[in-house]
Amino acid sequence: MKSVFSVLLAMSAKKRPVFVARKGNVGVPVYTNKPGCHNQQQVVCYYEVGKRKRRAFSNLEKAKAKAYSFTQVVGDAQTRPGAGPGEGTENSGSERDQCPMV
Repeated sequence: MKSVFSVLLAMSAKKRPVFVARKGNVGVPVYTNKPGCHNQQQVVCYYEVGKRKRRAFSNLEKAKAKAYSFTQVVGDAQTRPGAGPGEGTENSGSERDQCPMV
């Protein structure tokens, strides 16, 4: 029979990431799926095209490497010119004056 403490510990372990790969303001968490089991998995959670994706790995080192690669891809996309809001999309004052009003 499991004690109350072990059940609460298992519940709290599911909610917190084991590791978070960070680059700039991008963070990709790695969670443990089935904590305490002999076949536990490390799950990397990320967003792709507006949908949440999850990839499972057998060990933490592989999951960390993949999480860092996702932060690299997202970080590079955010620093590209014209990628973020307001970058490369706004007109200067002289360009706005040249546009005819509709």
